[in-house]
Amino acid sequence: MPMDNLKKLIDISKADGGKFFVIDEQGNPVLVIMGIDEYEKVLLKKVQNQLEDIEEINQKIIQAQKQGDQTQNERQAAHEELVSEVIDSTFSFEPEEVSSDMQNRAELEDI
Repeated sequence: MPMDNLKKLIDISKADGGKFFVIDEQGNPVLVIMGIDEYEKVLLKKVQNQLEDIEEINQKIIQAQKQGDQTQNERQAAHEELVSEVIDSTFSFEPEEVSSDMQNRAELEDI
């Protein structure tokens, strides 16, 4: 008998394109019976939504990559600017040795 009821629901669904929801004892929907045309529309919409989501993610990735390229270019430009500001690239940060004449003069000036 239950199979007869299911067949009736399927036949009605085919006839008017309706949907039937089967619920459990707690009233929660657990099954939907619908015509194949309606089901295909649902699947097509789901796939289109997924494609839109993927395209949106791809656009965000492209924007992030462009911003990363700009940041890298800005860093390179700042580095080149700093390098160009160096006056004497042969400048040594090591203290020069003071000759004994210079030390003697400095000691005399202190007196």
